[in-house]
Amino acid sequence: MNINTNANCGACGAPCSGEQTHANSVVDQSSGTFGTCISCGSLRVLDKIDYNALYSKRDSSNYPSAGNTILVNLKQWYLRRTAKSLVELIASPSAKILDYGCGGGEFSNAIHSLGFTSVYACDMQLDRPQTLSSDVQYSGIVDIANTGLFDIIVMRHVLEHIEYPQPILQRLACQLAPGGQILIEVPNSRSLFRKLLGSRWPGYFYPFHVHVFSEQGLSALANRCGLAVKAVTQCNSPIFGVFLMGLGIKRTYARTLSIFFYPGQCILNQLTNRQEAIRITLQKRWP
Repeated sequence: MNINTNANCGACGAPCSGEQTHANSVVDQSSGTFGTCISCGSLRVLDKIDYNALYSKRDSSNYPSAGNTILVNLKQWYLRRTAKSLVELIASPSAKILDYGCGGGEFSNAIHSLGFTSVYACDMQLDRPQTLSSDVQYSGIVDIANTGLFDIIVMRHVLEHIEYPQPILQRLACQLAPGGQILIEVPNSRSLFRKLLGSRWPGYFYPFHVHVFSEQGLSALANRCGLAVKAVTQCNSPIFGVFLMGLGIKRTYARTLSIFFYPGQCILNQLTNRQEAIRITLQKRWP
């Protein structure tokens, strides 16, 4: 794989010429290289990857809802709990909400289940995901500009997949209603388990993740897009399912074991204040 030694940070724009980190691929036995930004500490893939080809034959959801009923119910509970913490405390039931990069639509469904009646979802696929509730309106990403303004735009584990995040975020900022907010959740470059698990840390999710952001980097990106940072917090997303699958354990077993590892993961992350993900809330700067 060819390395781009002149790659710039997708967050602040500075060179990613700092420390290089290797990451195991989640699709084969290869590995990739991330470079560290010399300014904000975010990471960016240095390998030259054809992302159009990479995504052309893949479903946009990594975790389809079919299969073990107990696991599906647990996942739905987790997503509902996450949606509640992200959206319910800052939005009225009548708020118009967009789940940008919805995948299979499970998180969109979780938002709707909390009583929000105007929920939209979009992703790169043109066809509506089969698992998306009929009560949620769907649009391909190319058509989302035609759906008007939104009170809340959610980008949950999406921004790290986008090669050039600044123009996307700027376009979404133009679709915020007055007082509207963009809620972003991404893997945390300072995660404790990034250090403990090394090249197998699921936050790299190579080759699909282009970036691993730092808090400083996200704030810099927001500023470049004309957005004000309203809040920054950390949270814990389960990681051991992906980690165990990377060791060759079957998906069902890996996801089951992940449930038992999750409490310990949360305790260690919180004790060190180096949790798995960053959540940042952004608002448009109005004249």
